[in-house]
Amino acid sequence: LKFASGAEATQKMLPPILETTSLFGNELWWKTIAALQADAEASFSHLQALLGANSPSQILEQQSTFFRKRVETSLQHAKEVRELSSRAVEEISKPVKDAFDKVLTNPKAT
Repeated sequence: LKFASGAEATQKMLPPILETTSLFGNELWWKTIAALQADAEASFSHLQALLGANSPSQILEQQSTFFRKRVETSLQHAKEVRELSSRAVEEISKPVKDAFDKVLTNPKAT
């Protein structure tokens, strides 16, 4: 009886975990696609600006500005991914934590 109860509890936990994993996976996928698209657009704009440069000093200035912006953008994207991942872990582990808390508070119920 205890084994069947545990299996039933596990079956109840899996659907919300899988759904949450899928939702966060999709959100992460779209954020990554948007970041790649923004990177490609920035690189193309940078190339156009380099082709229009009139002097080596303009090229150096454009290069340093481009690289600074790319680093800032990459750091921002990493921050967003980290926050999303933290939320995902919290949401995914919630059903397991709830079940574990239930077992600890009422061990005879399992």
